[in-house]
Amino acid sequence: MRAPYLVVGLGNPPEIYRATRHNVGMTFVEFWVQKEGLVFQPGRGEFEWAQKDPWIWVRPRTYMNLSGIAVRQALDAFDLDHDHLLVVVDDAQLPFGTLRLRTRGSSGGHRGLESVIYHLATEDFARLRIGIGAPPPEVPLRDYVLAPFLPEEQEALPALFQRALEGLEILKNEGIQKAMAWMNRRKTA
Repeated sequence: MRAPYLVVGLGNPPEIYRATRHNVGMTFVEFWVQKEGLVFQPGRGEFEWAQKDPWIWVRPRTYMNLSGIAVRQALDAFDLDHDHLLVVVDDAQLPFGTLRLRTRGSSGGHRGLESVIYHLATEDFARLRIGIGAPPPEVPLRDYVLAPFLPEEQEALPALFQRALEGLEILKNEGIQKAMAWMNRRKTA
């Protein structure tokens, strides 16, 4: 990977959403930035960022369903196009602990991805979906994704995030196809 890669972790910025399932994309990016010993700084727009070549990490300051605004602003601020974008999101259609890396695709009903697709006018950007599992039949999806992880899930997150980092190291060194082959065949938790 030669050019910078913009990694955007989607989530809702207020503190009350910090530990929720819906924020796992943002939580992963925060984990990675902290692991690198960096801190976020204000961007020119509705986002915060940190950088260590070849990665630029972005944390939107918009709500999930307006994520595309922050993503568009960050791409413009760093003079990058969607070929250098990786969006990290939660996915209730994947079992907890599953990682799925793709180079393109629909929103799958995810409001954050819908916003990104709308503001970029394309589905052609990489996304890493982190499985949060499906809600029990009696729990509405909205309530489930806005609830915190169960204690045993919270405990499993660092290992899941470490696995994602291993896959993204392959992305950096060998390209997205190899990273997809490695990451998409494993379940972490």
